[in-house]
Amino acid sequence: MSSFIEEHRERFGVEPICSTLEVSASAYYERAKGRRSARAIEDERLLARIREVHERNYCAYGYRRMSVALKREGEEVGKSRVQRLMRETEIQGAKRRGKPWRTTKADPAAQRRPDPCRRQTGTVHHRPGRGQAHLTRKAGANRLMRCAIAPAM
Repeated sequence: MSSFIEEHRERFGVEPICSTLEVSASAYYERAKGRRSARAIEDERLLARIREVHERNYCAYGYRRMSVALKREGEEVGKSRVQRLMRETEIQGAKRRGKPWRTTKADPAAQRRPDPCRRQTGTVHHRPGRGQAHLTRKAGANRLMRCAIAPAM
């Protein structure tokens, strides 16, 4: 954005370009000076602390526990700020609200292992007016168990 304004400032002027792009001219001038904002500097310092605490706790803390741990260590920081910084840098906890964390993704083209229970599933042929049934057979110790499931029509 700043490079665009730099290229066209002689022809149009900074303020008209900034108002057209809906950017504040004061933000452009601050960026042109090369100084970073106090928030950006504080975020960088806080992010280093978050990474330190995250590593020390075996990468298990999400933003809620992380904000509590930071407050325990004397950092006065809000939970939403910790959440924003962790989200922007893709730092995540080990578990997400009751769902186990997925570390691997199954290959759909991979050959599957055989079923140790030797279950055989199949669909009974459709009979007009009667719907479909699903039949499962499982070999037991000395007998064959069958279960048929027929959905209501």
